[in-house]
Amino acid sequence: MSPWTILGWIFVGIFVVSLTLMFIGIATMLIDSILIPYIKTMKLHLQTRNTPPEQGQRWVQDGSILLIDHITDDGRVCIKILNGGWSDSPEEWKQRVKRNRMYLIKRKKTS
Repeated sequence: MSPWTILGWIFVGIFVVSLTLMFIGIATMLIDSILIPYIKTMKLHLQTRNTPPEQGQRWVQDGSILLIDHITDDGRVCIKILNGGWSDSPEEWKQRVKRNRMYLIKRKKTS
């Protein structure tokens, strides 16, 4: 076997190994930056989506924090956000939570 053939196969092996390592690195970065945060937010959404709204709760919608200011006598949920606010009927609130994959921020219990 010629020395050039041996060197050629060594370079092919190095090339294949380096491409494999690059693929593993890119896959790891994608998993860490996209997949894991998506799974965490979906888990929180599934755990809290059936929680009834109460005054003082904080919900996350598309990265924004919504504060439930109060609930009126007829059941409308009054929501505050940094620049304003609005109100939803109970059915609109359920649809908003479902459609926007909102999740409740749980407060840490202090003793």
